[in-house]
Amino acid sequence: MKTLLIAALITGGLGTTAFASENYEYGWMTGKIAGTSIIGANVVRKPAFKGEKDEQVQAMDKAKKALEKDYCKQSNNNFVADPGLIMFDKGINEWIVGGVCK
Repeated sequence: MKTLLIAALITGGLGTTAFASENYEYGWMTGKIAGTSIIGANVVRKPAFKGEKDEQVQAMDKAKKALEKDYCKQSNNNFVADPGLIMFDKGINEWIVGGVCK
């Protein structure tokens, strides 16, 4: 399932970049696994994430806002993360956050 989520984010999604008050620059791309209700976002940051727990919270906040805007808003739902679909990719220093609209 994690591999499908990563593939969905790579092959087609909506991307954006924003600045945070902590002088961090965030970027993300959202996507959906075809034929399922699973959505997700990959979140990157400058300076780069290191995989620390507090960074996961930052990434989840950015992912939630983006996924609600891109996928949940039309159905008047909220994004709910699935703990099994939250991971840190050490190769590219990004957090991947997956879940569903409920």
